[in-house]
Amino acid sequence: MNNYFRNVPILALCLLSLGACLSAPVQEGSQPSPSAVETQEEIAACKQIVFNYALHGRNHFDYFIYSICADGSDLHPLVNDHQYNFGPSWSPDGTVILYSSQISGSSQLYLMDPDGSNRRQITFGPEFVKEWFWMPDGMHIAVLRSTALPSGGSENEEDDNGGDGAGEEGLVEPPQESWQVVNLETLELAPLTGWSDILLNGRGILSNDGSRIAYVEFSSDAEDLITSTQLHIQNADGSNDSIIVIDFYYLFPFAWSPDDRQIIFIAYQSDWGRTHGEFEIYAVNVDGSNLHKLIDSFSLPYTYEPEFMQHPSFGMSPDGHRLVIFAHSVLYLHDLRSAQTTVVFSVEEPNSIFGFSWQP
Repeated sequence: MNNYFRNVPILALCLLSLGACLSAPVQEGSQPSPSAVETQEEIAACKQIVFNYALHGRNHFDYFIYSICADGSDLHPLVNDHQYNFGPSWSPDGTVILYSSQISGSSQLYLMDPDGSNRRQITFGPEFVKEWFWMPDGMHIAVLRSTALPSGGSENEEDDNGGDGAGEEGLVEPPQESWQVVNLETLELAPLTGWSDILLNGRGILSNDGSRIAYVEFSSDAEDLITSTQLHIQNADGSNDSIIVIDFYYLFPFAWSPDDRQIIFIAYQSDWGRTHGEFEIYAVNVDGSNLHKLIDSFSLPYTYEPEFMQHPSFGMSPDGHRLVIFAHSVLYLHDLRSAQTTVVFSVEEPNSIFGFSWQP
């Protein structure tokens, strides 16, 4: 996965009951009609949307992985073991879910079946994973692995001489990082070569067919304050870079459409809008044409002004017709054909939802 999206359904029962963690839906009785959101066959098949849910504890957040059907039904936890679980991502064929967890003591990659069962670790060793994404063939996963530990000691541990664990002279070695490819049949690792530095530096998102990369660049003033954002596309090897959007103060997060013909993104017109939750979701063709708004925050039904303005997040259905959106502490399903927005549920602040992945 590309960990652009680290910000965050709903913890199982707050360890006792689901209702203790979730507020009642903002709108009563707003059930989507099958024609507006999905066909009855699609509902029966339950194409799952998986995502992260950040639940605030006494002094920290727990990060869980949840699943919900695309009609808003069958909300349930897949991973709720009180570890740091991040980045659930469906395989290209929709049969398994990739995610990271610290259950082994360091951040490593795991696979699980759609119901959360059959969890198996696929990366090992002293290095921990920082970034990852599926390769288009569904048989390989690209992963950025890092040491990032002080020389001469381990995390949270002093050395025998009473030092800070940074070696004899108290110096910290720079982390050793490398991109590798995991073969899911053998779990063997091989170097990842021939890719754009933008992608390898964790700034880009690979297209579904693996041929192009989308990324953003921020322009700043003399005081290092953001003044504008540009959306770029380039080939996977870094060639043929072009700017396709330059019109917004801030643009993030962003994603490829399922057919790779468009980039979908959240945009803000000002810093005030960014800090007060006033955003718009746009789509633009990969050649920069047909920039158009899909929905904005003023169109989303909510009945109160949240105290905590979580950064909004979204995901797009494989057919490109629907969006799942989290904003204002509410999870929405939005049908782009009918322009119907349905409230699914709300969460208690400052809990948050992010990192959507829609089953192919």
